[in-house]
Amino acid sequence: MKINLSDKGVQKLRKGLVEMGSKPSAENINVIEVKTTNESTTITSLIVAMPYNGKNKNDSAVITFVSNELGTAAVAAVISNGMLSVVNYDAVTEGTVTIMSLECDLCQWLAMELCRIGTGAGCNWGCAYLCARVPNPLWIAICYVVCWPICRYIVGYGCVGTGFEMCQWAGLCP
Repeated sequence: MKINLSDKGVQKLRKGLVEMGSKPSAENINVIEVKTTNESTTITSLIVAMPYNGKNKNDSAVITFVSNELGTAAVAAVISNGMLSVVNYDAVTEGTVTIMSLECDLCQWLAMELCRIGTGAGCNWGCAYLCARVPNPLWIAICYVVCWPICRYIVGYGCVGTGFEMCQWAGLCP
């Protein structure tokens, strides 16, 4: 499977993060291949997560690029001042679109599922496994960028409280 990090969406999101003062964390780039099988077909998705460190120590971001037989998608999650923004590259307008009101609900589901399956195999694999259940590249990319911060929270603090409480403490729910 081909990794195309020169994808226009990846480049546009990367440029935006660099302009905000974020720096790539090359040593933390993750590449995961995951297969989704239904009755008639198997779809192989390649997920590339490229973390960035923000100007402040509590700020971070990740660009997730997903490629499979159904297409490609590039989405960024930016955590700044304790708030998460999910930004998608729109190929039609060649601009970016902020996706609103998604992260809290999705985070709660991901938190409970990560706690149920455990993170022993690693956050990145757990996120890939959960997000690839629906093999649409845009869904996988959005799901993965929301999963990335909650998984790191769970690894640091454990599965304590409800999904909402964990997501609230991680800054993904108000």
